[in-house]
Amino acid sequence: MVTTERLPLSRARVVAEALALVDAHGTEALTMRRLGACLGVEAMSLYNHVESKDDLLDGIASLLLELVEVPEPPEQDWRRQLRAIASSVREVGLRHPRAFPLLVSRRHTTLASWAPILGGFTEARRAGLAAGPSVHVVHTFAGFLVGFVLLETRASGDASKAADHHPDDVPADQPRLREYVAACRVTTSDEQFDAGVALLIAGMEHLVETGAVDLPARHP
Repeated sequence: MVTTERLPLSRARVVAEALALVDAHGTEALTMRRLGACLGVEAMSLYNHVESKDDLLDGIASLLLELVEVPEPPEQDWRRQLRAIASSVREVGLRHPRAFPLLVSRRHTTLASWAPILGGFTEARRAGLAAGPSVHVVHTFAGFLVGFVLLETRASGDASKAADHHPDDVPADQPRLREYVAACRVTTSDEQFDAGVALLIAGMEHLVETGAVDLPARHP
C-alpha cells in the first residue's frame, strides 16, 4: 500500500494556505479550525507556527508584499524601475483582491516584505532626491497604488461588479459632471493606472529638475 507523505507544517506553509483560503472565501471565512482542516491538522497545531489569528493576518499582509516583484539589480532607469514595482503591486492586488485590503488594516512583519518599500525609496534616492522627499515619494506611491487597486476591485474580489455610471444619470444642469462621467466610460483601468504612475513620476522629475531635493519648508 502506497502512502503519501504529509508535508511538515511551517509558518510559510500555514500563511500560504491561509492566503489561498481568503482568496477563495474571503477573510470572514478564515478561522483556525477551517485552516487546520485545509492543512489536515488540528487547529491547535497551528499555534506552533502562528501566535494568533491577528498574527496570521499580519502574515498574509506580509506575504502579499513579498509577492511583489522588485527587479534586481536596479540597473535600469529609475523611472522604469518604479513603473515595474508599481505594476507588480497592482498585479498582486488583482490576483488576491479579497486579501489585498489587509495591506490597509494589518502590519507587515517580515524583512522580505520591506522589499517593494525599500525598492521605491532606493529609486527615489537614485533619482537624486534626499531621504526626506524620498519617504514622501514612497508614501505617495503606496497611497495611490493601494487606493487604486481597492477601487478597481471594489474590495469585493470582482472588478466586474463595479458601479457603471452613465452620463444620462447626471442632471442636465451639471454639464461638467456629465463630461467627466462620459470620459470615464471610455477610459480603461489600464490607462488610468498608467496615467497615475506617469503623473507621480513627472512630479518626481520636477522636484529633481528644480533642485527641490530636500524637504520643503514647513509653513506655519
